[in-house]
Amino acid sequence: MTEYHYHGWTPQEEEKLASVMIQGMANRKKTTELFKTAAAELGRSMYSCQNRWYDIKGRFTSKAV
Repeated sequence: MTEYHYHGWTPQEEEKLASVMIQGMANRKKTTELFKTAAAELGRSMYSCQNRWYDIKGRFTSKAV
């Protein structure tokens, strides 16, 4: 059976990810490039950054039904 390891995100890492994404989007860069940049700066995979970004984004954009 495959074993999965979850490494938590610190508030500082989330802030760094958010700043890379927000600044990059303001400069009209592709999100794939931004995930790669964030991954290199944070020492995580691009997909880990992508998943965390959508989690962060969802916290602020979700609407109660």
